[in-house]
Amino acid sequence: FDSIRGQAVIDHIRKVQPDILVNNRTGAKGDFDTPEQKLGKYQDDRPWETCMTIARQWAWKPNDVVKSLEQSLQGLIRSAGGDGNLLLNVGPMPDGRIEPLQAERLKEMGAWLRKYGFTIYGTRGGPFKPTDWGVSTRAGNKIYIHLLQWFGDSATLVIPDFGMRINACRLVTGGKLNYKYENGHHLFHVPPDVLDPLNTIIEIEVDGNALDIDPLQVPAQAISFGKAVSASSNPNPHWHNETAVVNGDWVGHYWIPDETDSKPWIEIDFGQKEKISKAIIYESSNAIEAFELQYRRENEWITIHRGKKIGEKVLVEFPAIETKSVRLLITAFSQPPGIYEMILL
Repeated sequence: FDSIRGQAVIDHIRKVQPDILVNNRTGAKGDFDTPEQKLGKYQDDRPWETCMTIARQWAWKPNDVVKSLEQSLQGLIRSAGGDGNLLLNVGPMPDGRIEPLQAERLKEMGAWLRKYGFTIYGTRGGPFKPTDWGVSTRAGNKIYIHLLQWFGDSATLVIPDFGMRINACRLVTGGKLNYKYENGHHLFHVPPDVLDPLNTIIEIEVDGNALDIDPLQVPAQAISFGKAVSASSNPNPHWHNETAVVNGDWVGHYWIPDETDSKPWIEIDFGQKEKISKAIIYESSNAIEAFELQYRRENEWITIHRGKKIGEKVLVEFPAIETKSVRLLITAFSQPPGIYEMILL
């Protein structure tokens, strides 16, 4: 019913202004999608725009938590890499001014774009679909790989053959890039001394139009990326779906349990036995006071690690184990906790 009523509204609007663009908020499809407070998935057959706040809510409030520069750039770059756009909301204070911290964050983003904006502006997403370590954009005969995170001293990106010769490649962000083609794959090795903490950018010049390359999946770094997830509770799946913890996004989308859930947990199922020795967990709320990381052995859960605060991020290392499932059990917290991402390596 909403879609029928919404389409009637759109039809009426187009009689008044035939060339207007309408989003999908009427309940009808409209011209473009608008995922809110989360990044859109790779989608090159229909326009989309992520609607994201620079802090926690749309309207300004005192002492709101402003996204870090890393999170803000992640939202911008991952939106472009998914072939979408970013609407970044900034709410004015009661006197009409923009809060100084929010204004400073925008200036920092602008400074980054002045230097590297050519890898974002005028590009399309792809041809490599977003993964946990980053995204790609393309324009003309250039592909830009945005390496947004890597866990380890150096990074080796494995890109399947995409049917077009590489004429040249370089690190836009500076330093030496090692490249070779081996067994049907392009291997890009980035030494540790040139990994940029925000975004290491590789420029690839191809022998043709990069837009002619069909989008393809590339290997993730984390074993957990895109795997099946279940949780003890999920009170608001539209806004805080548990799949948030394995989608590579620690910008807006996170899982939060029900407020009556006294010992919430979230489980990642690999589908088969995998060897892991490291976990990185990102929290959104700074509310966790005690947690356990566990793995399934037969029909019981074995605790690998007990910890207290997670905060913005915690790294947990342990002797390698083989398991099919891992879960985070939260045993004490000051308010319902939110988990952006759980990365298992």
